[in-house]
Amino acid sequence: MRKISILFSLLVCVSLNAQNYMSKPIEYRKTRSYVPNYGNHSANKSSNKISCNELMAYVISKDKYPKTLNCYNSSLLAKVKRYEVEGVGVVVAYIKENEYDYKGRPYIFCGISSYTWINFTSDGTYNSWGKAFHKYIMDNKCNCY
Repeated sequence: MRKISILFSLLVCVSLNAQNYMSKPIEYRKTRSYVPNYGNHSANKSSNKISCNELMAYVISKDKYPKTLNCYNSSLLAKVKRYEVEGVGVVVAYIKENEYDYKGRPYIFCGISSYTWINFTSDGTYNSWGKAFHKYIMDNKCNCY
């Protein structure tokens, strides 16, 4: 049952991202959030949501070879990994808690398309990892607690 809930959570994120994705400007991506419904139940009830740790463990178990970026010289990010699970792009970002933190704390973001990932890596490589993260990844929150 838990596995079905995880898959449904990922699939809902994809359907929300896929709708008119290419025709929307970047400003659209900055303002949307994910609040999908599970069947007839409201997503605002925590009993219908999956924990972010469970979702992260599931995603990591399904893609053994994620795309990994080590964000050297970033004051925000230690590293970022993009997983592909049944056509859904999921990013686990390791965000630094202080300037001496080189491992970071993992946070999960859902519905990251290949197009968005390429823009993030390009912008981060040639400009700022933090600015690129806020522009392309930050607003794609997963529906988990």
